[in-house]
Amino acid sequence: IYTPRMWAFGLFSALFAVGGLWGGLALAIWAGRTGYAYTNLCYALPAVFFGCQLFRAVLRQFLIAKLLPKDKKRLKVVQIADIVFFWGFSWILLIVILMSAAGRTITWRNIRYYLKSPTDIKVLKD
Repeated sequence: IYTPRMWAFGLFSALFAVGGLWGGLALAIWAGRTGYAYTNLCYALPAVFFGCQLFRAVLRQFLIAKLLPKDKKRLKVVQIADIVFFWGFSWILLIVILMSAAGRTITWRNIRYYLKSPTDIKVLKD
């Protein structure tokens, strides 16, 4: 991890998205089963997270279409996938961020690199 604050921000954001939606859903199910006094509020929590994440996915794809007008047709499948599966992509992002905490070896264009520090990078021979 070479930019710890950026990594921590990414981790917090991913945990917030996953925890808010799925933790809120679990809380809503629990509240519904137990007859909790503020059940309606518990139902609203995952709905708000779902709505905000859906809005963010739609906005992201709208902006990408504006920035890449020539590629709009080719990106149609990706746009639909992002909007439909945004709830799953947040899990993937969280897993990738957690995996990055342990890994210092990357492969880019079939070349393996070992990252010692932000300025000390070694090319690994296979």
